[in-house]
Amino acid sequence: MKLFYKILFLYFFVFLTKSFSCNFNELNIDKDIKNLKIDEIFLTNQNIDKDYGKYFFPIEAFCENKYQGVIVNIDTLKDKIFKINFINQVGTEKKVLDLSLKEYSVDFKFKKNNSEKKIITSEFKSKDKYYYYTHLFDEYNNLIEIFEIVDPEKNNSFRELEIKEEEQQ
Repeated sequence: MKLFYKILFLYFFVFLTKSFSCNFNELNIDKDIKNLKIDEIFLTNQNIDKDYGKYFFPIEAFCENKYQGVIVNIDTLKDKIFKINFINQVGTEKKVLDLSLKEYSVDFKFKKNNSEKKIITSEFKSKDKYYYYTHLFDEYNNLIEIFEIVDPEKNNSFRELEIKEEEQQ
């Protein structure tokens, strides 16, 4: 019976340490997607091009018990992350805005008197990254939040690649 309790204790200890081990440094621009510690079930590539990858996964696959309900959308170029979208469509809490401040230290500023608007946006630009935040309400008055981190140089080069491919077709 003592062995059972020890195994049970170890199981919950490992589970709880995983649930609080959120390394957002690995989920950042120019990081290698292959180094992201996520179960391969969640990290499936929606290959569009041999160099371009698109990944979707629930944030719980990366960081359990924190920011529940948020979906992560990552775009990569040659396995390097160049765009990250955090999307929240669950509940009324502004989890993505909280994530931007606590995990990426981006404090978005909003204009006053935005309470009546359906769409509220803000952006912050550093020398090598752009940060965008939007929250809006759908036709049923449900909150949708999006926090985006972009490498503008790589994003623009990817757009040019897309345009060239469309012209060739």
